[in-house]
Amino acid sequence: MSSEDLIALFRQRVATEPTAIAVQDRYFTLTYSELERWSNNLGHEIFFRLKNTAGSGTVAICIPRSVLFVVSVLAVIKAGFSYIPLDPSAPPARLDDQVLQSDARLLLTRSGHQLTSLGRAIPFDIVPFMERTCIFGHTELPSSCLNSRNDTLVILFTSGSTGRPKGVLIQHLSMVNMVKARLLEIQPGDCVAMVNNITFDASSLEIWSALCHGGTLFVLTAHLADTEAVVAFFVDNSITKTFLPTAVFHHVISDVSNAASLSKTLRMLVVGGEKLQTAAVKKFFSHAPTTRLVNLYGPTETTIYITTFEIPMDNFDYDDSLSRPIPIGRCLPNTTVYLLDDKLRPVEPGHPGEICIGGAGLSAGYLGQADITSSSKFEEDGSSTRVYRTGDIGRFIPSVDGPLLEFIGRNDNQVKIRGQRLEPGEIEAVLCAGSDGIDQAAVVVTADDQIIAYSVVETHHARDLTVKLHDRCREKLPSYMVPHRIIVKASLPLTGNGKVDRRMLAESSMWAESLLLGAQSELCHPENDIQAQVQECIAKVLHEEPLKVVIHKILRLSSLNPHYCFSNYHRSLFKPTLSL
Repeated sequence: MSSEDLIALFRQRVATEPTAIAVQDRYFTLTYSELERWSNNLGHEIFFRLKNTAGSGTVAICIPRSVLFVVSVLAVIKAGFSYIPLDPSAPPARLDDQVLQSDARLLLTRSGHQLTSLGRAIPFDIVPFMERTCIFGHTELPSSCLNSRNDTLVILFTSGSTGRPKGVLIQHLSMVNMVKARLLEIQPGDCVAMVNNITFDASSLEIWSALCHGGTLFVLTAHLADTEAVVAFFVDNSITKTFLPTAVFHHVISDVSNAASLSKTLRMLVVGGEKLQTAAVKKFFSHAPTTRLVNLYGPTETTIYITTFEIPMDNFDYDDSLSRPIPIGRCLPNTTVYLLDDKLRPVEPGHPGEICIGGAGLSAGYLGQADITSSSKFEEDGSSTRVYRTGDIGRFIPSVDGPLLEFIGRNDNQVKIRGQRLEPGEIEAVLCAGSDGIDQAAVVVTADDQIIAYSVVETHHARDLTVKLHDRCREKLPSYMVPHRIIVKASLPLTGNGKVDRRMLAESSMWAESLLLGAQSELCHPENDIQAQVQECIAKVLHEEPLKVVIHKILRLSSLNPHYCFSNYHRSLFKPTLSL
């Protein structure tokens, strides 16, 4: 096997640091030599279970973030197969679809998280097997197990605009290129946190960056949204290097004491997934001046990340405007970023263009979707270069050390919620998939990450339908994609060119929510007939009982024109729904 393979890089650390701690959670602590032996044992079993089985050469792993998940990943790769990480908390129907798409024939589970079946994969509870073989077992694998470094390493499913998640094929070569870029600069003795969901591409960054460079991987068993538990985990385990989704970073830093706690041991923090807020960075630096902060950028299709920028604490002169955002930096080695117009022609220096990515970081495409995989070609110097069109808009700005890439925004409707990519079209497809007579659906995401879904139906009781739609979304979608509110309407507002006016929907939902959920000091109950009429109207639009709706103080003014809140600007919010 080539020294460029991930397993070879890991085994170099097994040889040089055999007794160093490789991975630890609340149940297990494994040294590098123990992790090698455990994964060899399981790899042997996987290989012999599948060697005469038809299928795609893919193994599904439905095990929570844990030492056993890390063992399983290494074992599958050593056995010569690719793997699909599955979130045990996701709806079974979604997991079943992903396993069917991959044609996986083996499903690794652990006691307490067993599934009867997914797709055509046979469940294999690895816990009893590991209990029998963890002390004694195979120390070497058959040479026929080993994968070529150009084969698919992992299939990561992302939200799809057609309503069905797409499987991104990440290759060994691309992951090796990412690992060798040494983003976290991990050395033996570093304590690295594994905090991200196993289906999130950042979990691969955590695992391979630590294990290929001799660090110790500490696995968080609490929920990432529990910031108090996350900070305590970092402090208790003396974490020195980690990655956090930008939204989680913002949430953690909202309490300044968290930054001070993290700074005790944390030497480098990498964030990415969404636009970084300058106020959060300033607050972080004021309480953690010795911790380096790195902003990264890159979609799953380019193997986790493609550009990085270490944010300077001194001379920090960025803001949240489009004129001076925090840069996303420069490319990894062996990769290239092009800024192109809609005809795939380079834009002028300093001008915005679509971020298109080429080079070693590119994935092999999408599982079973050759039409999408045959991606765009960029002609440069007479030669054709395959690029991935991100749908993101950026521009290059000059700097002393060369051009820096800035992220400006999206050129489509794709958004991110807490670092997880979300296609509104996937949620809309679920809303329209039943026999409820729903003709159209639109999904918007507010500034505070609230998912508001609008459904258009001709005949149905709105309250009964919204309950039914919520149940369907919980059954078909992961928790972060389930709408916070579903509103049934007779029609959706349109722009001048006939497209759904999502901006108006977003503004309307924010305005309505402010009436319902605004600051308590600004809210009251109606004091006259006009206010009572407004309360009743809003309650019907929001499908709430009138007594649950309180009125913003601006509507209390005795001189208020009763038609004020029905201005053209917000008129679409108050179009009669079927429940009026």
